[in-house]
Amino acid sequence: MEKIVQIFSNDHVNLDSLPLRYGLHFLHNTTIKLDYDQNTLKEGKKPGRYSIFANFINPQSKKLERGFFILINNFKKDKLDKVITVIRDNTDTEYHLSSVMKDLRESGEITTNDLLEMHPLYKENKLNKHSDLIKYLVDKKNSKSANNIIKISDDTISKLESANIHIDDLEDELDTVNKDSDRKDEVIEALRQRIEELNKISENLNTERSDANEAKRNIDYPSVNWGESTVTTGIFDYWSEVGDFLHIYLLGINQPIRLKNTFKYDYPRALVAAKKLSKGERFDYVTKGIGTFNTHEWFSEILNPQGYSPLAELTHTVLENLQKQTYVPDNIFKIIHATRYPGKVFLEQFNLDWKKDMMILNTDKGWFIDATDPKHGGTEWIEGQTYHNCRVTMTRGNKLPYWLQKNSNLN
Repeated sequence: MEKIVQIFSNDHVNLDSLPLRYGLHFLHNTTIKLDYDQNTLKEGKKPGRYSIFANFINPQSKKLERGFFILINNFKKDKLDKVITVIRDNTDTEYHLSSVMKDLRESGEITTNDLLEMHPLYKENKLNKHSDLIKYLVDKKNSKSANNIIKISDDTISKLESANIHIDDLEDELDTVNKDSDRKDEVIEALRQRIEELNKISENLNTERSDANEAKRNIDYPSVNWGESTVTTGIFDYWSEVGDFLHIYLLGINQPIRLKNTFKYDYPRALVAAKKLSKGERFDYVTKGIGTFNTHEWFSEILNPQGYSPLAELTHTVLENLQKQTYVPDNIFKIIHATRYPGKVFLEQFNLDWKKDMMILNTDKGWFIDATDPKHGGTEWIEGQTYHNCRVTMTRGNKLPYWLQKNSNLN
């Protein structure tokens, strides 16, 4: 029987199993076709888990390969089954190897490229046990790194043995990204839907206000001179001062509304009000000079800033994803979602008192941050675009969250 299965680029199977066992590594999410005997299919101990022996064509060597595949069915319509891990059928091995090489990679002691280079040794049965891997690495590393490798290996084996891990339970230890990946998609979708809802609310309010008579407007906004001004509702994203202008960005809108500092009475009040707004908060703003200034481009006053954001719960979940993120040694990342957040939101979760806004980047390999100020290395990130030659580093003091930045030699 034939089956098309999904391999995610940031999962254990692509970062560890395929490189070492088959000399394969995919830069992007991909699919492969498996040809298997239905009689080899065995149900796992957990819902949706199962294993098969299958043949497939190695897309690089074009040769026929065979392996023992552990897969998971997500029980979602039109969603392909996902490969958790794979072990060569014709090579003697032991299952501790998968966990050890994964933990070593996540700690930064080895990389996916290192595993690709080790593939010939694995194929020759010279590197098919975790002890073989440790000996190989210790012989190549300095004493400090060698001691760390041994410690990581010992900790991993102890953890596996105490948990009595079996082959069909490997996802818990080998592929924690599986659950996080689904959760990540849920967060992004929930955020997108919430933004749509908030923008729809503001659109309806603006329509109702434009249709209301002057008496009703005066009741709702008694301080506004409706002969010269108008009121618009927006959903706050972030603010910045650029040259002579205060910029207020609204959720889902690339161009800001602006106020020039030559309005010496309006500008200071607007700046104070902008600092009180929270991401996702609904607020009203006044635009003076009807017929001269477009309400989508200009404002003179911010009304009723409360500091309450209906996105607070989603923001907390995003910060938790940053907290769980592990080190990624790769340098190619695809941006799935890029969102600007006030620096103050990092105080409770990470005890980081950052004054400036930060960019939170959801990528195909996890969650990272970057600065927004070019003076501090901040650069533009475009959703859906893949960036090469990036680097991942920890926050100063070896703390979370991890930073994702473009190397300086990039345009």
